Amino acid sequence: MIKKTFLVLLLFVVALPFFLLSSLPASVLWTKVIEPAVKTKSLGIMPKSFAGTAWDGEAYVSFRHLEGVFSWKLSVLDVFGGSIPLQVDVRSTAGDASAILDIGLRDQSLSIETLRLDTEKLNPFLRIHRVKATGEVYVKDLSVRLEKRRVASIDGRFTWAGGEVSYPAGRDIRDRVMPAFGGQIQTQESGDIVLGIRDQEASFDTMRVTWSANGDALWEVTRRVLDVAQEPWAANSTEQDVVFKVKKPVSRQLGKQ
Repeated sequence: MIKKTFLVLLLFVVALPFFLLSSLPASVLWTKVIEPAVKTKSLGIMPKSFAGTAWDGEAYVSFRHLEGVFSWKLSVLDVFGGSIPLQVDVRSTAGDASAILDIGLRDQSLSIETLRLDTEKLNPFLRIHRVKATGEVYVKDLSVRLEKRRVASIDGRFTWAGGEVSYPAGRDIRDRVMPAFGGQIQTQESGDIVLGIRDQEASFDTMRVTWSANGDALWEVTRRVLDVAQEPWAANSTEQDVVFKVKKPVSRQLGKQ
């Protein structure tokens, strides 16, 4: 009898924290956990309302001129697996996304199953650079893996449907209609992360970004991009010639400048 009573009490003590967490309101999770850890207010993220619990809930938030619903779902049993796989869905005025965030003690990963983004909704952020764009971006099966808060790998594909683009050229503003572009980002055996972008008619990468394992980022643009944008260039060059490149240090350690 004493042993049975002890087992019941032990089960109660073990189960109580999970019961309390499973019924913890989403608003408390945001204000007591997420907001202090991420400093959402300094990022301009403002919550407007909450629904559900810490395990299955949603938040209606705004970020500058954008608004949307951020929802998440986690099974209590998943916690015992050594990592926390969190199903995340975002529905906003700029687009929508579905992803799985896997949080472990040493490693973390983000797998974006699908993402649709309306670039026109981002124009207020680009205004300072005198750039505007239209057309939707689609991302599918993009994965990002971190090791000890360092970007270890990124792999995935995306497409841009094409559309109207405005950009500065000296004191002037160019207005162009650009074709669709597609891109693939993948991690090499060396640890370098390479992003290749090409228009729908090209047989080679017309733009290329290489993020080396030591933290240097190199952006290269070929003459093909200028041809598509109807910008003049030297006639004795080929469309595969690199006409513009920038290299600068970009740390792959999160939180480090």
